[in-house]
Amino acid sequence: MVGEYQSFKEAVVNLAVNNPRLCFDFLSSWSDKMSEYKDQFMGLYGSSAKPYSPAEHIRPKALAGMTLEALEALSQAKEVAQFVKLCIRARTENDVLLNYMLDNLLRKRFGGESVFALRYLLNHADFPTLRDFAYACLPPDELVRNATVDIVVRRIESEGLMRGNTGRFLIYACKGDTSVRLKFTHQASAVFYLMHLIDHCTRDHGSDIVDLHRNKEPFTTLYQLVYDISPDEVTKKYTGLLYREDAYGNIRAGRTAEVVYDIGKALGKAFESYDESYYPYCIRSGRHLTVGKERIHFADDAQELLGFRFC
Repeated sequence: MVGEYQSFKEAVVNLAVNNPRLCFDFLSSWSDKMSEYKDQFMGLYGSSAKPYSPAEHIRPKALAGMTLEALEALSQAKEVAQFVKLCIRARTENDVLLNYMLDNLLRKRFGGESVFALRYLLNHADFPTLRDFAYACLPPDELVRNATVDIVVRRIESEGLMRGNTGRFLIYACKGDTSVRLKFTHQASAVFYLMHLIDHCTRDHGSDIVDLHRNKEPFTTLYQLVYDISPDEVTKKYTGLLYREDAYGNIRAGRTAEVVYDIGKALGKAFESYDESYYPYCIRSGRHLTVGKERIHFADDAQELLGFRFC
């Protein structure tokens, strides 16, 4: 129980620091009264007030028509808003006394309701909120420890099946008897993800994604192995990931961000069949995969890809 409480405390503090508004909604959700009167008291403060700090800029006249029950809910909301601020101060100021106060308040106010609050959030939140919650709160190591899906790279059964974004090597998310192929919008997404899968299995690396600027030759060679594409066209694809030039000659950011988004979308769709997070398998902005190497497999002829080296 001590470990579970400590994990919950860390999650709440992390959420308060990274997303105060979501933290307020999360900690408020345990109370039926606050949920019932939320719309009412959220409209009582002006646009200058912070969204996660209701009841702090309310004029006295605005309270006149409220019932005693609504006033109680409003009071609870103010306590939660103050608690969120305390979480932020305790983390940013690293004050021993503030941490002691936070510990006492958390145990007293939310300890008994934390499981219900978490369940309420997960059952009612939309996907963007769940994504924010996962990024802000869930420890990456915990997600990695709970990962059970395997990523398997296989050579296509027949090259006659190659068309569009379907290349010579296919990537699957597998668990038990279920196997779901990752379907990308762009060819470059498949090659970019393959590059990181290979790099993750063959090199000890930091958290940064592979630097394309330093890997033109292996990336373009891998691209031509996956897709039948001319040298000039693959060079154009590679350059487009790094930068683009608009009609006025101005240099703009390349399409790497689009590719990273496409990979995440393909993984998210494939993982709908499984009851776990795809984040450890995903490349995020500037960040490599975190899932264990034992979860990535190059089957049969696909093992030739492990001969590639990136830096």
